[in-house]
This record gives sequence, C-alpha cells and structure tokens, in this order.
Amino acid sequence: MLILTSTSSIFAQGETKAKFSNTRNMNYMVAELQSQISEKYFDIAKGKILIAKLDEMLTKHLLDTSSLKNAAAEITKMLRAETNDKHFDLLVLDNKEQAQRKKDEAGNVGAGISEIKILNKHIGYLKWDLCVDGENATNRIRGALNYLEGCSALIIDITENPGGGSQSGAYLNSILYASNDYQKLLLKKCRTESDWQPSEPIYNNSDFKSFHNVPLYILTSPQTASAAEYFALTIKETKRGKVLGQTSAGAGNPGRWSIFGLSESDKSFYMFIPTCQIKTKDGLSIEGIGVKPNIELTSKDRIAETVKYILSESDLYENHKHL
Repeated sequence: MLILTSTSSIFAQGETKAKFSNTRNMNYMVAELQSQISEKYFDIAKGKILIAKLDEMLTKHLLDTSSLKNAAAEITKMLRAETNDKHFDLLVLDNKEQAQRKKDEAGNVGAGISEIKILNKHIGYLKWDLCVDGENATNRIRGALNYLEGCSALIIDITENPGGGSQSGAYLNSILYASNDYQKLLLKKCRTESDWQPSEPIYNNSDFKSFHNVPLYILTSPQTASAAEYFALTIKETKRGKVLGQTSAGAGNPGRWSIFGLSESDKSFYMFIPTCQIKTKDGLSIEGIGVKPNIELTSKDRIAETVKYILSESDLYENHKHL
C-alpha cells in the first residue's frame, strides 16, 4: 500500500510538472506573439485589437493548456477570423519536427519547378510548386523555358504552389510579356512606409522573345497561395492569359516567419506576421478572396481537361504562326 501511494505521488508530481511546463510555454508563446504583432503587423490599430483578444483568451481560459498545438491552432483561427488574413500563422514544433522543417527548407533549391514536358500538339507544361528567390531560381526558369521554347501554348501549373519569394515570379513575367506595363499593376505598402510602391522586383528581360505571344494558361487550386496567387492575378488582370481550375487560397499579404522558444523547452514557436499589404492599382485585394479562375475545371485530370480546352480555342495555332 505504501509503495502504491508513493508511486501515485510521483506520477501526480510528473503531471503537475508537465502541466506547469505547458502553462509556462503557453504564457511565453502568447507574450511573444503579442510583441511580434505590436512591432511588425502592418495594421497598427487592428494589431491592438488582436493583442487584447489574446489577453482575453488567456484570462478566460479559452486555450487548451494540455496541448500547445491545439492552443496555437485556436489562436491562428482567431487571428484569421479577426483580420480576414490567411497569412497569420502560429505553429508549435518539437525538436524532431524542427529538424524535418529545416531539412525540407534546405531541399527547396532551384525555382521550385518539379516537372517540364511537352504535351499533345506541342503544348508546353511547367509544374511550379514553390516561389524561390535567388540566382538559382532564375537559372532554373531559364533552363525550363529553353526546353519549352517554340511550344504552341504554355500551361503553368501552380495548383500546389503555396507561394514564397517574389523574385522568381517577377523574372518569369519579364519573359512572358512584351511590354513592362504589367509591372504597374501591383502595389505594396509595408508598416514603415507612407506611400504605395511597386510590389514586384523589376526585371527588364530581353531573352525569350518567342514567349511574348504564346497562349498562356495558368492552373490554380485552393492550395495556390501568396506569391503564386499574385502571379495568377497578374496574368488574369492584364489578360495575358487565362486562369483555369479553382479559386486560390486568398493569402495575399506578405510577411515573414519568426522563431522563438524557451531555452529549457524542446518546443519552438513559429510565427508568421503580415508586415505589408498588396493591392492592384484599382484597389483590388485578394486577401480572404483569392483569384477566381476564368474557367472552372471539374474533372480529376486537370491537365487533360486544360489541353482539351486549349485545343478547342480556334486562335491557338493562328497565334502561334506569328511568333
């Protein structure tokens, strides 16, 4: 009986310690998130409301103290609901999950292009799964388009592209457009700025002139987000090509990840805070709305359905003759 009592006592102490550790982590997580919102979120007035909401969630015990991940999910849900900003995010990762995330990020080289091929009737297909910045990205895009040069039409599949940096999309646009007028479409204003500025990096690319008139088709889905959405939006708004698929995620406002954690804990907190807002020159924002396609795709084989649609367009080969 004595042994049983002692064991139960030790077990109870372990539970108390674990619960205390989670509570301490919870308080730290919320405090750091509030600090990040106060310092970085582009909407200062709305930021104050979010900070107050986080205090309320703590004081009213609306967060699951037994699970930091559940609490982070509830906080993320609140932030997105209050702001209609799907870029807000809060993740809790242990050491193993952090290592895997770093491994995944290290593998994101090139331009996130996973597939390049020629389809029926010499239609080019490019699957672009991540927007990556840097010279490796532009080199990868250049190599892909070298392979596809001379195609009768070009499909760019961004159905699984969650976004990323803006450089690769801007570089690709510089190849697809004969005029630089498209660069005036998107405007950006960050927390520290008083005026709206051009959103995308400026490339004046004289290569691949043969792509200037190639019929262009962009495939989107609800997983298409951020920089990838703006690529699709630019193509659609300028009428350079057509967007096919489903409405994109509606996660438009750019920002950055910050990582925090207590030194004695194996948990780290990944926080994404939107630091800027983007709109078109006419005031259109995709935040919480997404990019609606010109053509809704309904079949399970979106590529085959797109090729069928392309071949049904009477001007396809007529346009190609003038390249």
